[in-house]
Amino acid sequence: MKNNKYMYIFVILFAFVVVLGIYTLNKSFNKVYFIKDNEILMSRYSSSTPVKIVFSMKYFPPYELSDSKIILDFWNRLSKLPAYKHIAIDKNQEYDLITGEIYFLDGSKKHFEISNSFSIEELSLGSSGNEETNYIKSQMKALILSTENISKELLNKENEVIGFKSNNDSFKIDYNNLIELANLLKSSTIITSTDEIGKVMQDNPNPVYIIAVLKEKDQFLTITVYNEDYFSIYYSNTFLYLLKGDLLSYLKITY
Repeated sequence: MKNNKYMYIFVILFAFVVVLGIYTLNKSFNKVYFIKDNEILMSRYSSSTPVKIVFSMKYFPPYELSDSKIILDFWNRLSKLPAYKHIAIDKNQEYDLITGEIYFLDGSKKHFEISNSFSIEELSLGSSGNEETNYIKSQMKALILSTENISKELLNKENEVIGFKSNNDSFKIDYNNLIELANLLKSSTIITSTDEIGKVMQDNPNPVYIIAVLKEKDQFLTITVYNEDYFSIYYSNTFLYLLKGDLLSYLKITY
């Protein structure tokens, strides 16, 4: 009887150990593995100093950033973020996705992507929508979508630039005229007052001219000319800027 008692206890303990093992194993499979020693982890990517970042957005050619102060500021911000195994980035809004390469002094380079989160090679850094990632993304977008860079896209011979009048007549803008429009764009002033932006948009519901920039038949930039004082720029139907500048006079004389 005593032996049966011990056997009964042994069976219960064995069953408990098996159940506990299965529970622990299942739990580990559903667990996100955060890498605790971020300094050791990031040393894999910072064994040398970052010296250049090349990045792009949909429709735009690569933008090269070599300003060491900005690059190190970005890298220091990223180094502070918790790192974990890569989670696929949501690419539903490809026009808002930034991809690129970070180049290091030792000749190595690492691929990265920024959507709502930042990923570098097989790692994701920080939570989705964290402050540091949002800051870096906004700074990169500001460089790609600057008026200077957009003016270069007007002159990109891979693009097609078409103008539309208020009566729906259309015309193709040749390269020589694009040079003048690009110069006018670069010399214009971005309006930051929300009151002024709202008033101009409300007072000018029917633009005089619309300039469409297309790449492989996809319209990705739109310049809307309201009057002799104001025009706006959109990227993939997203409002970027209202600018104070006179494109209208040139367009009227030329077309």
